[in-house]
Amino acid sequence: MARLIGEGLFHPVFQPIVDIQRAQIAGFEALTRPHAESGFTDAGKLFDAAEHTGTIWPLEQVTRRAAFGAAANWQPDILLFMNCSPSVFADERFADEFQSSVQRTPGLTPGRVVLEITERTEQGHFEGLARQVRLLRERGFQIAIDDVGAGTSGLNRIMRLRPNWLKLDRDLIESIDKDRVKQNLIRFLVHFARLSGVQIIAEGVERSEELAILMDLGIVHAQGYYLGRPGSRDQMLSGEVVEWMRKRWTEVQSCRLSRPAGQRISRLIRPAKIVDGGCPVADVASILHGDAALTGVVVVEGARCVGWADKDWVIERTHSEHAGYPIAAILPAGSTLIAPDDSITDAVDQLGSRDPRNASHPLIAFDAGHVHGIVTVSDVLSTVAEMTRNPLVRTAPITGMPGRVRADEYLDAQISQSRTAYPARPSDAAVIDIRHFSDYNGAYGYELGDQLLQELSNAIRAELMQPGQRAFVAHLSDDHFLVTAPAGTLQPHLASLVQRFEATVAALSAGPVQHTASDGYHPRSIGLRIVLIPGALGRVEDARSLFRLANHIRESAENGGDRGRTLGVASQLLTDRAPAAALRRTA
Repeated sequence: MARLIGEGLFHPVFQPIVDIQRAQIAGFEALTRPHAESGFTDAGKLFDAAEHTGTIWPLEQVTRRAAFGAAANWQPDILLFMNCSPSVFADERFADEFQSSVQRTPGLTPGRVVLEITERTEQGHFEGLARQVRLLRERGFQIAIDDVGAGTSGLNRIMRLRPNWLKLDRDLIESIDKDRVKQNLIRFLVHFARLSGVQIIAEGVERSEELAILMDLGIVHAQGYYLGRPGSRDQMLSGEVVEWMRKRWTEVQSCRLSRPAGQRISRLIRPAKIVDGGCPVADVASILHGDAALTGVVVVEGARCVGWADKDWVIERTHSEHAGYPIAAILPAGSTLIAPDDSITDAVDQLGSRDPRNASHPLIAFDAGHVHGIVTVSDVLSTVAEMTRNPLVRTAPITGMPGRVRADEYLDAQISQSRTAYPARPSDAAVIDIRHFSDYNGAYGYELGDQLLQELSNAIRAELMQPGQRAFVAHLSDDHFLVTAPAGTLQPHLASLVQRFEATVAALSAGPVQHTASDGYHPRSIGLRIVLIPGALGRVEDARSLFRLANHIRESAENGGDRGRTLGVASQLLTDRAPAAALRRTA
């Protein structure tokens, strides 16, 4: 081992980590490959031998230096990911030695280095490891936990170390396009990461089908043979893969934009002052002094958002040895990024879960390598307060559609108007619900149930809210929706709505069914149930009468017998053509 270390019988290689939204390389992981004459066939055996012989510290020291030398003078938005064994990471010498190596590397700053804590030999080193992590974070380095999901990367370790990145183990990614349980777990981790300001990398992506599902689930960064193998620091993504990712991201983006504009955070974005990460701290302070309205600046390095530099924090650093440092070199991690198409609710969740030391900092609206501006805490709180005060602007949180209060107001006004202004052609109404929706939630989980509701709302908008149709749509509660439209215009679109819904169920329900019952229970048939009442707004007394009538029609259908016991799709279109007097008696 001493000869191998002394003669440098190894070389660094680099595997790309890809921003799959931008279809560009965001960073490289530095890996070590032993030479043939070293006597080792792979890096795993090399580092195992170093652990066994007590030479892991000098081995990692020289392999890091080789990687730093090969990574010198990269473009400023490329990150360098480096593996570190916990026993080395926990060593009291590590932080100073590592920082010294970075400072000697041209073009490299701490904020561009991500230290990966591997699974190797962690027992007995945790307290030292936690101390070194805190120290390195204070010096501007980023921390990643590798192999999350492999066994020892438990939730407790994530909570103790508070990493900037989580790298998902290959076992979670393999065949994820065919495994609903893995998809649900990734959804949970993505939600956790968003609330905690953590970024996720999916490792071991080998097929486009895996990458497609990961993009749907909200994963932004990925690594694997489909994207690029370990090799040169100058390697590029293949044109075919880039074209595929751009096309797929366009599809994902079109689904994200289906959220109503009034519910997106984009309407709260304010302009922000953006400075390059290479700008000295003293120069940033001059910019802030020159504009009293600025409370801070957004710092970027190329297409990477470094974070928010608060005005007081910057000015304080001008009175220290850091005044001449590049701002990105000392800016602490912890800024909260949010996509412009995220909802107001997403913003509230992120504000409520971040570090109290950053409580007054704005959210940075950042997406696909572009800073759109900032969203202030006061603007978010004011918007939430207004939504709470005024019931007419309340919307269903899952779909963003008008809720029951708004629907009642609209119906009562239209029913009153139909008696005078348009007595001959009153509008039709359809009340839509999902048959046995609670069974679906029990089988697949509430998150997938919420996704089904969102897909249904998108289908309703697409089919029933075309330009010129003058339709009104509301999300009444749970799985119940209301649509009204001029007489004769609804029914032609309802069959297409059913087809869209059934295709959605088939797509979402692919994979193993999960349930907790122990008696062989299977969820009953799911499907759309649509109660269409032609001319309804001229034939009922008020909104409540309309909903009572729809309930009566649904109950009559149920009494006719529906005893399906397997998960499938069974939709119904129920049309009531009773005369107005009969409708009033029923109501």
